[in-house]
Amino acid sequence: MAHDTRLTTEQATSTAMQLANDKATTLYHCQPFQETNPAHFVDGRWIWIASDGKGLEVFRARVVLAADGSTNSTNIKLLNY
Repeated sequence: MAHDTRLTTEQATSTAMQLANDKATTLYHCQPFQETNPAHFVDGRWIWIASDGKGLEVFRARVVLAADGSTNSTNIKLLNY
């Protein structure tokens, strides 16, 4: 029997949020994301999408993780309103 190395929803959400905030820190010198949306397990991978704002700036994150939590991609966009 194979050992299930898949993350829990809480672990995937926390990992994705941390990755998004790390990248936002590097790009924009802030950590705008909070655990407002849970990660979803879709087609064998975790997907976490979040938006959060500071003033007139809104940051959007999309993080994709493998089932075991290894990172597939972390994308951050800054939307100005």
